[in-house]
Amino acid sequence: MKNFFRVLFIFCTYFLLTQTTNAQTAGLIYEGTDPNSVLDPNNDGYVSKPMSQIPGAVAAGFPTFYPASLIPDILYSEIAYAPIPKFAIEPIQDLGPGPDCFYTDMVPDANGISTYYHNDGTNMLFRFRLGGTAPNSKGYTVLIDTDGKFGRTGANADPNAVTGNLGFEIEIVLRTNFGISIYNIDGEGGSGGTEIGTFNDRLYENFAVKSLSLTTNCNDPDYFYDFYVPFSHLTALGGGVTLTDTTPIRMLTLTSINPKRATGNNGLSDLGGTDDATGEETINGQTPSAGDPLRKAACPILNSVALTDTSITGTTTEGDNAIIKVYKRVGATVTQIAGPGAASGLSVTISSSTPTATWTLDNTVALSGGTLSLSSGDIIYATAEVTTVSGTSTTLSGTSDSDCSEKTITASVCTFPVITISGLNSGDKGFNGILSGVPPDGDGAYTAKIYNAITGVEITNIDGAVAPYSATVTGTNWVIAFPGGKKVFSGGYTITMESAGGCVSAQSTPPFYECNSNPGGSNTASTVPTITDGTVLTTATVLNGGFFGGASVAAKVRLVINDAVTDLILDVSPAATSYQFDISNLTLTAGDVLKIIGVDSGNSCVAQSATLVVTAPVVQSINPTVTGPYCGALNSITTISGTSEEIGATVTLYTADTFGGSKSTSLATTGDATITVDANGDWSVTTDAVINSGKFIFAKVQNTGETISDFSTQSGGSRCGNR
Repeated sequence: MKNFFRVLFIFCTYFLLTQTTNAQTAGLIYEGTDPNSVLDPNNDGYVSKPMSQIPGAVAAGFPTFYPASLIPDILYSEIAYAPIPKFAIEPIQDLGPGPDCFYTDMVPDANGISTYYHNDGTNMLFRFRLGGTAPNSKGYTVLIDTDGKFGRTGANADPNAVTGNLGFEIEIVLRTNFGISIYNIDGEGGSGGTEIGTFNDRLYENFAVKSLSLTTNCNDPDYFYDFYVPFSHLTALGGGVTLTDTTPIRMLTLTSINPKRATGNNGLSDLGGTDDATGEETINGQTPSAGDPLRKAACPILNSVALTDTSITGTTTEGDNAIIKVYKRVGATVTQIAGPGAASGLSVTISSSTPTATWTLDNTVALSGGTLSLSSGDIIYATAEVTTVSGTSTTLSGTSDSDCSEKTITASVCTFPVITISGLNSGDKGFNGILSGVPPDGDGAYTAKIYNAITGVEITNIDGAVAPYSATVTGTNWVIAFPGGKKVFSGGYTITMESAGGCVSAQSTPPFYECNSNPGGSNTASTVPTITDGTVLTTATVLNGGFFGGASVAAKVRLVINDAVTDLILDVSPAATSYQFDISNLTLTAGDVLKIIGVDSGNSCVAQSATLVVTAPVVQSINPTVTGPYCGALNSITTISGTSEEIGATVTLYTADTFGGSKSTSLATTGDATITVDANGDWSVTTDAVINSGKFIFAKVQNTGETISDFSTQSGGSRCGNR
């Protein structure tokens, strides 16, 4: 009976509140201390602009005479809130726990947006658009990325990513009826992290207001929950985490059915335009910004590029309002070659079409000449950003990623077979070797270039035999003959060939090494380099080396991968016993074979290290979740289900008498069926035997090529309340 009256009281309170607010003007503040100079700067009791600033206004509040597509309750908001980009349009009635179209259901405006942000230079202001309102206590969370790094993979992976938090540094949560809490959650999953002060520093009645919005999702009024945090409250975050009014950030918004923080909370209600609880989809779709939040533009796509072309072309899904910038990269040097801001003055023209637009770098001569003067082997890529002006509103889209469509310039569209130097001609008078196939022009003469395998520098004079050199190809054999008895002296060598049509080969592999007493070189053996790392993983960013038997004698060393020389060359000072290659820009694959080659100062004979094979890091599968608790007749639970991020992985079940107790042998499944995580991240299985009442159920998961996970941190009990 007591519960009945409690429910009746809550219902009556909500009924009276909604009847009151339904009768009021959109924009009216109906809860929170007012005047509030931050959330209601003119202290008129409305979150809308004053009538004098709304053309045609006849009453206070948001105007009702504009088309819904203009979203007048944002266009004419007193505070210039900007949308927080979502992964997808905000749906309604998409909750976990909680009633649809109510106080935790984020609902969309005409552009599919439900949450907003404003930086006034002193405070961070947030707005949630909700399908209903109630006086009870709930949680409204903003998770913030401050360092531009997120996720476990890619160029911007966060080194502090953990299960439950792939890269957020700060959590801000409005706890209605209490206040606003702030947490430093850098590198913390679950409910870890450090609270900054307490909610008493930011009491609900002073730092938040509720008002009526103009939208009517679910055929009834929607509501704004606005709140703010001063930047001055964020100065003691610690742990290297900083957030000021000039810090570029990305954000994810969530609601909870309880007045608690979102991380580690099993009461998450609405994930804000995504089904991805990690937030990775949403965050990767934003460009870090200190001002208005920015959607990240889609990456433009490039077509193949050859030196004989007169232009560079590609496509974009951002339409004809996109701004395309084209870049070239040579080694570590990046230069913008076209688009706004390029020194070349060249522009990029977009031809509108639906849904994909074509863009063209405006150029009239071959790419190898004119203003661009590009070279074979240059890396070309592009970025997109968008400035769209529609009516009285301006929408900016941040700069896209740049690494999704890189192209290497070829001399022409061609394929040159792999070149190998087999040895020296009779009397050491030149080189000979083989090709992996027939070159573009077939048999005949090809222009050849010879390179020092250690320094990478082109060699134009060998014992008086001077460039240009010519390689004569017969079938898949070739020879470079030196005239007048000129001889190859000691050294390391690679060569390239170019056809008459401009098709250029890669450098020959492996490098060729010669140690003899011919004039021009030395036959003294060089100090043997070594790889001092016992293991090199695909994720390695440095490679450490040394010398067999002690110190260097002023050596030059170079990294070779899979018998191909790289651009990584180091000068090692005399008496040095170690050196280090920066390999952070390399993409290593398990099975790649590494070797270091070197030559001492004054010597010509090349020394080689032993090889080392790159291995993949041991990856442990992420812990799964067991859905529970299971409520039903005692000793009648036979079907268990749960979720996992490890799509396609195998799940193993265990039981325990207590939550922290030892786990028994894995549960058998009907017909020894394999439990597999489906494409949606769900799994379910029927066991051979019922599970005794009071048992706790745990799971492990293992994906292909990974080690088995730890036990799930939550369990589904076979009686109500066990979790």
